[in-house]
Amino acid sequence: MKNIKIFVSYHKATEMLQATDIIIPIQVGRKGSDIRLDMQGDDEGDNISGKNDKYCELTAQYWAWKNVDADYYGFMHYRRHFAFKNITAHTKQYGLIPFERIDKEYIEAIGLSDKDIQCSLEGYDIILPFASDVKEWGAVSTEVQYDTSDGCHAADFDEACRIVTELYPEYEKYVLDFRMGHRAVFYNMFIMRRELFEAYCQWIFSVLEKVEERIDFSGYDSQERRAPAILAERLFDIWLMKLVNDKTELKIKNLQVTFISDSAGNMTREENIHKKIISENKTYLFFLEQAYRELKELALPYNMEELFVIKRNDWEELFRNRQIVFYGGGGWCRRLLIALKRLKLNMPFQIWDRNADAIECVEGVSVVYPTEEVISGNSEMCVVITIEDKGIRDTVRGYLWENGVSDIVFKDELSEWLSYKLWRDITI
Repeated sequence: MKNIKIFVSYHKATEMLQATDIIIPIQVGRKGSDIRLDMQGDDEGDNISGKNDKYCELTAQYWAWKNVDADYYGFMHYRRHFAFKNITAHTKQYGLIPFERIDKEYIEAIGLSDKDIQCSLEGYDIILPFASDVKEWGAVSTEVQYDTSDGCHAADFDEACRIVTELYPEYEKYVLDFRMGHRAVFYNMFIMRRELFEAYCQWIFSVLEKVEERIDFSGYDSQERRAPAILAERLFDIWLMKLVNDKTELKIKNLQVTFISDSAGNMTREENIHKKIISENKTYLFFLEQAYRELKELALPYNMEELFVIKRNDWEELFRNRQIVFYGGGGWCRRLLIALKRLKLNMPFQIWDRNADAIECVEGVSVVYPTEEVISGNSEMCVVITIEDKGIRDTVRGYLWENGVSDIVFKDELSEWLSYKLWRDITI
């Protein structure tokens, strides 16, 4: 039996996984905290617990690196766990599978027993979440996606990339590939064999040490101060890209990741950030425009224009001269409507949604139930499907085709085109 240690980071009292031979709950940022949870703390032995405001869950990684002897090291969060059994379920945004609480049924469903973990890991060198395509989130690249996150600045990411290539010149190609790419593994979650984990820790903490020296945190708020931890999510991919290229024999397994709602009713850090954004009337477009303006001021090592695949000039005429219908009244619908307003393009004359009675109106556009009569009466319109779930939107496309609508666009295409128009609007 392999000696596997998977550390689950906590910073407050909430529903917790019980400690086992493999699963080890650990309180991060215990040094200087008024909270003392009944579990291992990250403030013993060689530690950086006092840097938790910047390093977040990475203080647990550092503690495990310096103080624990194991064959495999793994890391999860108090609300995000690896599913060691396959789950058939719709994922929420960012590829997470939602669950309401931690109980026996949950532990059984996702295989959080030591036996299931051992079986799942057998024969593999690295366990990772599935990679995400940031184009599905509305960003043209991983660099843009970082810059659109609240409290993240383009200059910080650029500086971190420069530090990597200065300290480790052999990573220059992978830094550029990551910056221009659109797929990444997020969450600072993984399980690795000892020698890989030690090599990664030596690499990442040497880079973050320089990040701390070269980024001025003096005027940053609490969210902005988390830059090292958020940067580490991206830097991990750069390290991984070179590792996989150099060691083609590595056995890597991808697992689903779950997300637990806070049943205690306490507002989480993410929810506090979201509440702050809403109160300040900020939208994704606000952050995207801010990111583009910051990127414009940098001497990027590549041409941003090359990242945009969809630059359809005919869409300009389409949105100025034809009537458009949106199908789907969710978050993407509102995001695209705000972009149309910002770019002074025609708004859709109607939104079709099966929850029309509950929605009624989005950004001033009326919402109606998509009956066959409504659809067939507008068969010459261009319909933009704003639904995020691919399976559902494929079903909707088939439904529209059956009712005579052939001019159909998915939100991904429209989103990238509007993103390109915004970039051109800012840079010209």
